[in-house]
Amino acid sequence: MKKLFLLLPVVLIAGFLLTSCSDTSTNPVPTSNPLILVTSTPSGATVHIDNGSTSYLTPFTLDSLTPGDHIFKFISDGDTLQVFRYIIRGQKDTITCRNTSVTYSGVTIYETADTDTSHHSGLVLSTGKSISFKDANKAAMDLYYHSVDYDLYSTAIAADPLLLRKTYFIKGNGTDLNDGVNAPKYDAATWSNWMPDTSSSYYFVYDNDGHYSKLQITGRAGGTANVKASVTVKWLYKETGFTKGF
Repeated sequence: MKKLFLLLPVVLIAGFLLTSCSDTSTNPVPTSNPLILVTSTPSGATVHIDNGSTSYLTPFTLDSLTPGDHIFKFISDGDTLQVFRYIIRGQKDTITCRNTSVTYSGVTIYETADTDTSHHSGLVLSTGKSISFKDANKAAMDLYYHSVDYDLYSTAIAADPLLLRKTYFIKGNGTDLNDGVNAPKYDAATWSNWMPDTSSSYYFVYDNDGHYSKLQITGRAGGTANVKASVTVKWLYKETGFTKGF
């Protein structure tokens, strides 16, 4: 019987996501080598097994692995997607690495001068939520909408000792978040700690935890003496840290 194991992240080691699989099977370990199908989403990832120098390109099958514990390392576009321990038991197994993005849209944040308590100025990229400077969990804030020059800024530059998260931005060349263009690797020399609210192009964002996002301003309102400014944003968030592929 073909068994599909979903690998869940449990420990972050050396900046890479380490996952493992739980196997409650009571089937005896077979004496012959099983047939293993290895896939990834997207396909085309390079795989190293048991720290060996030989590499494989997904999807592929192999029958050279003996039953028992093995280490699989998935690499795409120069980035390690996943490193995990897998226990091969059955005569046929499928191992899958999923390099996924979460889409968040329709989130509005308001300039910091807005005194309406229901209008939040900050954004948490990983949860897709806006957040207030008065929120008890404001330390999770990644960026905010500043009233001084109407730009989106890294939270770390705010004059608040509890806001320490550093976020960086670099402009992309498109307007379609799903155009398949990957983020450039973060470089302190070329990425900045702000982005304008007037750009129609998306920006790549690199957060304090090493996660990349692809963010676009989809709407802007207010900015007058009577109506405070606000922007509505949409973004793709990479669930796996240190991976640039979109």
